[in-house]
Amino acid sequence: MTSFPAVTDALAETGYQGFLTFEYFYPYAHYPEALIWQTSDSMDRILGRQS
Repeated sequence: MTSFPAVTDALAETGYQGFLTFEYFYPYAHYPEALIWQTSDSMDRILGRQS
């Protein structure tokens, strides 16, 4: 399991200011647009924008 706080701390320590990507499997057979909202929420949480 990935420790996202440790990863984001390491990125901050190096001064990284570039793009991040999120790879996700396709769990929504009937509502594919839900993936957009789930991915956005996950990235916000990983980056500390929401808890």
